[in-house]
Amino acid sequence: MKKDKQYYESLDKRSKQYKTYKASLKVEQSKEEMKEVSLKSEGLGDTIEKITTATGIKALVEMFTPEGGDCNCGKRKETLNKMFPYNKPNCMNEEQYEAWGEAKEDMDRTGEISINNQDLIVVLIREVHNMAISAKGCRTCSASIWKKYIDMINKVYETYEK
Repeated sequence: MKKDKQYYESLDKRSKQYKTYKASLKVEQSKEEMKEVSLKSEGLGDTIEKITTATGIKALVEMFTPEGGDCNCGKRKETLNKMFPYNKPNCMNEEQYEAWGEAKEDMDRTGEISINNQDLIVVLIREVHNMAISAKGCRTCSASIWKKYIDMINKVYETYEK
């Protein structure tokens, strides 16, 4: 007898052979889902989803979740992505945008980063890029670090829409 889909569907749903068949379908489905998952994770939730899909854990959870039941994986993924994002900057508000525009003009004109501009850079890095840096610790930062921070802020500044 040929063991096709019809054969397996005719088996007793409690049998080991049927359960093995269903598990193999879930693994194949997980492989397909893994191909469709974006390579770049937005946050921790996406990373955990990739790991559980690649290892087959997601397929097992779905196999033992009652039909029509929801394991809440999607909700957990969204929550973890919001709690632990991967360096996805926030949008600037109008006040931040205007302050950075003035600071840029000042730095372009003088060729230096004043203490006030350093403080603004630290605030913007904290608020826009969600990075925990200290103004006191940055007083001794090298020019390359300040340039990196300025470039990060400029990328967001350039995408600002009024």
